[in-house]
Amino acid sequence: MPTFGEMTEVCFGEDTYSVVEALNECCEGMGIVVAGQHEPSFKSVAIKRYNLEEMSADVLTSVQRELCLMRQLQHSNISTFRSAFVIGPELWVIFSYMDYGSAADLLQTYFNDGLPESAISIIMKSVLSALEYLHKKQIIHRGVRGSHILLSSQGKVVLSGLGYALPMSSAVCYEFSPRINSNLKWLAPEILMQNLLGYDERSDLYSVGVTACELANGVPPFHDLPKTLMLLEKLEGVGPRLLDATTLPPPDGQTQDSGVGDSETTSPPNNMQFMAHLQAMHSRCFSSHFHRFVDQCVARDSEMRKSASQLLLHPFFRHSIKSPKEQTLAELLQPALPHFVNQRAQLPRPGNGSGKHTLDGVHEWSDWNF
Repeated sequence: MPTFGEMTEVCFGEDTYSVVEALNECCEGMGIVVAGQHEPSFKSVAIKRYNLEEMSADVLTSVQRELCLMRQLQHSNISTFRSAFVIGPELWVIFSYMDYGSAADLLQTYFNDGLPESAISIIMKSVLSALEYLHKKQIIHRGVRGSHILLSSQGKVVLSGLGYALPMSSAVCYEFSPRINSNLKWLAPEILMQNLLGYDERSDLYSVGVTACELANGVPPFHDLPKTLMLLEKLEGVGPRLLDATTLPPPDGQTQDSGVGDSETTSPPNNMQFMAHLQAMHSRCFSSHFHRFVDQCVARDSEMRKSASQLLLHPFFRHSIKSPKEQTLAELLQPALPHFVNQRAQLPRPGNGSGKHTLDGVHEWSDWNF
């Protein structure tokens, strides 16, 4: 975790932002996300804080690229920032506050066995809408995963993680940045092969299928496999799948590769939590439309995958089970509760910051060579 000053309030022109509480790390530990408030409007905001002095050149370039890209994009399902500025050694980026956090947060806190299928349908439709927009602009996301899907109690779903995105300069890409190593479980086989055939925007659709499995199963596919074995299985065509009564091996442990690693379904139970998780998976049955949707996304041959525009027309989004129109995403996600910012909370910080900092225009983000 990088070190940060104790600044709890920043004045930038007519805008004042107060810092309330730490939420999470970001950018592979090179920054932190904090909850705050925009004082003039009393609206909650999320603030990404980066210590520029501790960032590697690779990460710095990624952050610059992400902000430049977000500045050019305008879509209701893509995360955008409200403002950004440099304060001493720190870069602050202000985002709208998504009070449910990420889909991965919901899995960890409320839905260890996976989200309801009808909620996944709503979430993945928004993700595909974002990807359709990006792909039409010749941009590959390369970071679709549960932790990059942010949700609000108003039903808004946005795709973040644009620091991994790559504008396509030709029909095929060959860039294999070390930074995408953190997304290995979600990446398509053609990216992992790193050969002369390269990859294109259809690699994002493979990640959509993996993420759908992550949201349904409660864990990402291949989560318990060593990297080398995971890479081998992907390259050999072992596809991720939904875990339910139709795909799991029988309870006696006879093998059927689930695409999530052997121990998920065949290891002897060693605790009550494992038994409860296994029982939950055996007792459910996802719709045939959902299974076919995932299969089409994770086809080993990228030529066999449908585009984002085509997948948006998939029956999964029209016939998802138990999804009456009157139910909102917030209702489908019960008992999950939004995380409201506590304005009275104190945020301890290491360092010798003054607590309050006033900026003039010279520190505005547009001067920070994006």
